Amino acid sequence: SALALLSGRWHAQDPRSRLARLREAQLRLWRGLRSAVEQRQRVDRNRLVTLARTLHAASPLATLARGYAIVTTPGGALVRTAQRVAPGDPLDVRLADGSLGVAVTTVRSEPGQDPIVGGRRMLGEATGD
Repeated sequence: SALALLSGRWHAQDPRSRLARLREAQLRLWRGLRSAVEQRQRVDRNRLVTLARTLHAASPLATLARGYAIVTTPGGALVRTAQRVAPGDPLDVRLADGSLGVAVTTVRSEPGQDPIVGGRRMLGEATGD
């Protein structure tokens, strides 16, 4: 069995055996790297889809598609409250599929409604003080 021991040592030191082991190790590492890259791509793709959906939901165009309108003065200022306009004022109304040029015929304020958004009085609105 000294012969078997020497044969085993010789086989372990054989360049072909060492090369085969190194190739196997390289293949394992390559597969692991490829798997890690694919996993990272899946995570990044899912994050991108989530961010795109969030961006779309916050888009003014998505708001218009849900049936809302954006109302501005001819100068482009947003009309946020009925108190900003008077009968006869021209306005631009942006819809999902186009826009309208309109003139105010009547102004009706909702009783008890304060022109406050997000807990703060909107800029340019009367304070009533």
